[in-house]
Amino acid sequence: MIILFALLYVIVTTSEVGAWGEEGHRGIAEAVQGHLTASTAKSIAKIVETGNDLPPGTLARLSVWPDQIRALTKNPHATIPGFSTAEMEEARQFVAAHPDNTNWHFVDLPPGAAHYPDLAHPDPADPALPFTSTTDVVHMIHQSVDILEGRTESATFTKLQALSWLLHLSEDIHQPLHVASGYYSTAADTLSHPTMLTDPPRSPNNMARTIAEGMYCCFSRTPPAQRNRRMKTCTPFGMTAWWMSWGEPKAV
Repeated sequence: MIILFALLYVIVTTSEVGAWGEEGHRGIAEAVQGHLTASTAKSIAKIVETGNDLPPGTLARLSVWPDQIRALTKNPHATIPGFSTAEMEEARQFVAAHPDNTNWHFVDLPPGAAHYPDLAHPDPADPALPFTSTTDVVHMIHQSVDILEGRTESATFTKLQALSWLLHLSEDIHQPLHVASGYYSTAADTLSHPTMLTDPPRSPNNMARTIAEGMYCCFSRTPPAQRNRRMKTCTPFGMTAWWMSWGEPKAV
């Protein structure tokens, strides 16, 4: 219990570096590993079977596994760069046993939700309750902890895999777009054209899902320090004032 709380505390306090995607996940995990106590590092080393030492980059490698195996959900015969034959087989078996794993990364809470419903004492009148799922990010963090602490055993969900998921989901849950719902008109013909920060201002009518897709790519996959270098010149008055240039505000 102490070991897991120590790991979770470090993840939470270092996740302020922002970013997700592979670069972000690896960066946060590297910071986590650098702040582990000797006893926590030793306990994790036992799980990853590296003796008493935790080699550099271990948590970074583990933290991206849940995203790497996503490809197998769409195509069980896909290959993952850098994976050995044994690692590919493990990944395929995990995805086959947990085909809904792509839903574990987020929870679609409604706009304005002030909290996540109490799991121990759910209130049927809580308006956010219908938006939760037993396979959402909060539930799966709990399940990963249960597996690591031995309260739950699963032949298809090992402690090593639970460690990967705990690292990954504890980072994901700090991504605003992983814990909220967005509602957009789907009547537009722009669904295949991602909306990026570099796009010129335009009317909010029928902006469609492109916001969710395009903006997510920018905010979710690129660390802040690199995001600014990769972007071209943006609207000069900033994001918070964009709506003023879009003409008459209307509900989307």
